[in-house]
Amino acid sequence: MGKLIIARLLMLVPTLFGVSFLVFISMYLMPGDPVMTMLSATNTVASPETMASIRHQLGIDDPWQVRYLHFLNDVLHGDLGTSWRTRESVLTMVTSQFPSTLELAVVGLGFALLLGTLLGTLAAVFHGSWIDSITMVVAMAGVSMPSFWLGLLFLYFFSVRLGWVTITGNDDLKHLVLPALVLGLNASAIVSRLVRSSMLDVLRSEYVTTARAKGLRER
Repeated sequence: MGKLIIARLLMLVPTLFGVSFLVFISMYLMPGDPVMTMLSATNTVASPETMASIRHQLGIDDPWQVRYLHFLNDVLHGDLGTSWRTRESVLTMVTSQFPSTLELAVVGLGFALLLGTLLGTLAAVFHGSWIDSITMVVAMAGVSMPSFWLGLLFLYFFSVRLGWVTITGNDDLKHLVLPALVLGLNASAIVSRLVRSSMLDVLRSEYVTTARAKGLRER
């Protein structure tokens, strides 16, 4: 077990470098001029000389290899850079939204565990019945459907059509229900399949068979 954990941790290093490189290249290849984005956000008109000076200060005119090395050096020192649009520290922007993100993750995880355990248990107890089939179809749909598409569907039906929740805002728990539901549905599909498999193993074990032989109720 110890060697496996060490091997997984060592594999984490090239994985992080690979992800950072893909993210950097994706941003590098995206069309558009960051300087123009900065200036348009403040409705500022600058001369070509001023724009060239800003590009030099930001290092945008450097080769992509140099920019990537600077990016890695800054990240390793805890500097995520500054937003080109808002001129705020990226780290500050991320940390300011962390409480809301954590709240959403916790509620979404709780929903996933609750629904996944319930569906998995029902599927195992009624194994081979129509209940088992329906729960597994729901689980398969939950795994297959992307969260962003499911979120759009929920927004359309529950916000636009029914008007039960608002599309924006985070003033109370009512605004947290819909995103947590969407976030938890995908995870609940995985949880339900794991619970179903584990429950089937338990229900077929010897001590359960012995309990049934003694006349104990299924409940």
